[in-house]
Amino acid sequence: MAGQVIRSCPVSEFWKAAVAEHDHRLVLSLLAAGLRLDEARDVAQEAWMRVMESAAAGRLDRIELPGLVLRQASFIVTDRV
Repeated sequence: MAGQVIRSCPVSEFWKAAVAEHDHRLVLSLLAAGLRLDEARDVAQEAWMRVMESAAAGRLDRIELPGLVLRQASFIVTDRV
């Protein structure tokens, strides 16, 4: 699933698979950016929720992972500084 655009999976099944595949990489990237583990996990969870909410609201033309969630997490980190 890495780097693919996926539209045909049911949303819940899609998100379970996406989080399972990409969450570890997301948390590691946040740790590399200097966040503590608890902060990285919080930001990762918030990033996933924002992306899922945007998808459910129809605001996303496509979902490309892990890039989309990595960008969302970087926006959250920037907003917190």
